[in-house]
Amino acid sequence: MKILVVGTGIIGSIFGWALAEGGHDVTHFARSGKAANFSAGMEMDMIENRKGKKNFIGRYNIKVIETLIPSDEYGAVIVPAKPFQVADVLKQIVPLTGAADYLLLTQNWNGTMEQFVVKGAH
Repeated sequence: MKILVVGTGIIGSIFGWALAEGGHDVTHFARSGKAANFSAGMEMDMIENRKGKKNFIGRYNIKVIETLIPSDEYGAVIVPAKPFQVADVLKQIVPLTGAADYLLLTQNWNGTMEQFVVKGAH
C-alpha cells in the first residue's frame, strides 16, 4: 500500500519505519526546506518488541517530499499532530490526497478539541 505520513517527527517516523519494514511504500510529507535534512536517511535506535523481532539500530531510508501531488493516490494517510493542529493539517492535505483512509494520532485521549468536517475525508 502507498502510505503518506505527515511530518518527520518521532511518532510518524516510527510508524513510517514499521510500515516500510512491512513492505509498504511510505512517504513523509514535510515542511518546505526539511527534506534535505533526510537525504542520507534517519538514524534509529528502537526497542522492538513485536513477536519474533529484535531491537533495531540502524538507518531508516526515509523518503521525504515537500509537495503533494494528487496523482500520487495514497491509500492511507497518517496524521500525527497535536489536537489543535489536526483541522488545519486536514484542510491542507485532504484536497491533495483524495480518497485515502486517514489515521489521526492526535495525542488527545478525550477526542479532538473542535468539531470539523473536511470534504472528502473518511
